Amino acid sequence: LDGREVMDHLDLSPGPVIGEAMNMLLEHRLDDGPFSKEDAYAMLDDWWAARA
Repeated sequence: LDGREVMDHLDLSPGPVIGEAMNMLLEHRLDDGPFSKEDAYAMLDDWWAARA
């Protein structure tokens, strides 16, 4: 996913939290290898819910 897709999915404006989300996805990619967009969206949802 790119930053725009992250912003659209989480309904957020540009800002530091988008970078945090992108870093989280990158860490998962480096640790676990490639994943689908659907998996990335699920990871974003879990990550966002944990921040609330």
